[in-house]
Amino acid sequence: MTKKILSLNRKFIKLAKKKPILSIGIGIVTFGVIMFAAISDGDGQYTFVTAERRDIVQEVEVAGSVKAAEDVDLAFEEPGTISQVFADVGDEVRAGQTLVTLRNSDIIALLNQAEAQADIEVATLNTLTANTEQELSNSYSNALNTIDDALAKSEDAVRAKSSSIFSGSKYSNYYLTFNPCDTIRKNNAQNLRLEAELELERWNKELKTLETGNPSTDELDVALFNATRHLDLIQKTVNAINEVLATTCSVEDSTLDTARTNMATAQTNVSTAIDNINDLTQAIALNKISVADDNDVAAQEARVRAAEANADNYKAQLEKTIMRSPINGVLTRQEAVTGETAIANTSLVSVISASSFEVKANIPEVELAEVSVGARADITLDAYGEKEIFEAHIVTIDPAETIVGGVPNYKATLLFDKNDERIRSGMTANIRALGETRNSVIGVPRGSIFEVAGIKKVNVLVGEGRRAEVIEVNVETGVAGSDGFVEIISGIEEGDRIVITVAK
Repeated sequence: MTKKILSLNRKFIKLAKKKPILSIGIGIVTFGVIMFAAISDGDGQYTFVTAERRDIVQEVEVAGSVKAAEDVDLAFEEPGTISQVFADVGDEVRAGQTLVTLRNSDIIALLNQAEAQADIEVATLNTLTANTEQELSNSYSNALNTIDDALAKSEDAVRAKSSSIFSGSKYSNYYLTFNPCDTIRKNNAQNLRLEAELELERWNKELKTLETGNPSTDELDVALFNATRHLDLIQKTVNAINEVLATTCSVEDSTLDTARTNMATAQTNVSTAIDNINDLTQAIALNKISVADDNDVAAQEARVRAAEANADNYKAQLEKTIMRSPINGVLTRQEAVTGETAIANTSLVSVISASSFEVKANIPEVELAEVSVGARADITLDAYGEKEIFEAHIVTIDPAETIVGGVPNYKATLLFDKNDERIRSGMTANIRALGETRNSVIGVPRGSIFEVAGIKKVNVLVGEGRRAEVIEVNVETGVAGSDGFVEIISGIEEGDRIVITVAK
């Protein structure tokens, strides 16, 4: 259902750009669908969407027209001192080739520092998650062997080490072969010997069932708990036997010396088995706490995203100090001089395209932030229909606005990536320019984000039924997609329920 709604949402946004009046009616219907879907997932009080990982893509769809290619004039966005000039008039240049750079050693230093910090945060996150998860996995992989060893030690203690001083069986009860001169201790030892025999049989059946398949961690947790319970009875039995071997009558009987030695060994072995089970259980519990501490992991993930965003910011600043050729062509003008100051948005270099045609289009002010020079674009020409796609890219965006219908627009120039003899000057072009893309990030609807005192927030639904409540959560946002979803860098997690409206 969610995917269908998102598909409707994308189509609605595209339609709104072309037919705003018609889109109002459709928007009302779409809103109704979202309301129904959200309410049917909850208890009828809140309209919410679930924060999910998704690809967020910035797209701009505009119309333009094909023109004969002209020189492309290049300028820096920011002022600065020219550091190096790499090409002269008449040189053939390739798209992406560096033509001129500004002094940028300070930005490079800041970028290196930011990238180093990002590496530290990633390493911390890996340490936080990988080690404990591996240790937990190792602990569980040792569980069956540890339990098997405990059972073997228990069987040896009860059945082998005490065999010389007991007669009988589980069907007729077990009886001591000597008189310890203590009726209470004697009966206790005999009764526990029978209980221990039955306990060992139950334990064996449990393990056989467990070992026939691939036990889950929950099943292993139960097996460890049961092993502790089984060992408790075995230890009581061994202690009771040692007590009857230590009575005055028994001590005076030298024929029982071997039995006393055997049972002392049995007591040590059982104590070792108990320690091994306890140590493993505690290790699993501690590792579970570390792995399950979602708050620590989420906080570190947020620090990683923030550090990477900081590094990306310096990369963007660095890129503004580098003038690259946006096209394949020939340099026709070069006025950059090393050591001189470059004035922002003042053309220094011109390149004539190797392509025969270009496309001119106006980008509305509200969508300008979603694309930049170098952005890829898919173009269809009315003459050849929507199925015939011509690849292109944006080479320039005018710094000054052009008023179209009372709305500020910015003229963009796009060049076709390949010459095609079907392209003619004057053709109408439909352009879908692609801006930034974020893959597999947490996204929420733009309308769910609001600001309080300059801080961006969302409402998150916690609890169920009558105990459900809405809490405000601070968030850090990233890229805003063309489908109406916004990237969330930190503040919420995948699966959180983001409230859109609260029913009155």
